[in-house]
Order: sequence, then C-alpha cells, then structure tokens
Amino acid sequence: MLSSTTQIQVFNVSYPDIETSVFLSCFHLIGASILAIFLSQRIRLEDFKSLHGLREISLARLYLVLSFFTSWIFLLVSGVLIAGVGLDMGAQWCDAGIVACITLYSFSKLFVYLFLGM
Repeated sequence: MLSSTTQIQVFNVSYPDIETSVFLSCFHLIGASILAIFLSQRIRLEDFKSLHGLREISLARLYLVLSFFTSWIFLLVSGVLIAGVGLDMGAQWCDAGIVACITLYSFSKLFVYLFLGM
C-alpha cells in the first residue's frame, strides 16, 4: 500500500527513431482497415435495422461481430495512444493505455472463446 510520503518514479520512454513510429502507425492503420473489411462482411444491414432483425441473429454470428468490433476498437485506441498522444507524455496516458489495451484485448478474447465454444 502506498503512503502519502511514497514517491513514484516515472520513466520517460520514447521511440528510438522515427522509423519505428512510422512503422507502428502504418501497422495500426492497416490492421484497423483489414478488421473493418472483415466486420463489414459479417454485418448485413437488414439484421441491425429492426428489433425483429436483431432477434433473428444467431449467437455465433453475434459473438463473431463483437469480436471483430472489439478488435477494431483495440487497434484504434492503441494507435491513437501510441502514435497520436504518445505514451511518454505522462503517467496518466501510460496508465490509460495499459487499462484500455488490457480491457479491450480481454473482451476480444472473451468473444472469440464464446464463439469457439458454440
């Protein structure tokens, strides 16, 4: 347990060079684009336009769509935090990145396991 007199040291972490930053930005953009394509192939608009259409969706299809969607959000959030804001801007951004990535990754894996368990 941390007391009020405990000091927490924050290390500044930055990319070693501009090539690494460019590579990660491209990786996130390409990954988010590929997941958007997969997501669009699994969603039919008539399934999501009405309440009756939502009731007709099978659980396997719903889990697969949710898995693609959370994976896409994971790539988007991590890309913004790493390439946009930068995790070396402060401890709060690094903490936000850790929490967001663990949470979204966990939900993505949960939906994959639910889909595979069907």
